[in-house]
Amino acid sequence: VEMFNQISIGEKMDKYIFLKGPVVNPVYFCLDFNGNNCFALRTLFNKELIKAGVLMPWISFSLSHGSKELYQTGEALQKAMRACRSALNNDSVNGSLRTIQRPVFRKYN
Repeated sequence: VEMFNQISIGEKMDKYIFLKGPVVNPVYFCLDFNGNNCFALRTLFNKELIKAGVLMPWISFSLSHGSKELYQTGEALQKAMRACRSALNNDSVNGSLRTIQRPVFRKYN
């Protein structure tokens, strides 16, 4: 949690991408310039994480995650936040995506 938010601060993305909530079950937020949920930014963030080899649609801690995985995740977070910052600065978050993640509400799982 601390690493995620420190990387976000270091990349000057802490107003837009950050972790919040209890340490045992944090949630990451992707916000637009007005502080609203931004599914386009979340999609771009996930896309960039996946390009760096990390699949993280949510935060889930595991004893199988060691220092190697933590390092890989930190590197991926930094790359993804840089790409997101560039897209925000160029106002091209939506333009760089074919489809945007949307929340799914199911009656039954």
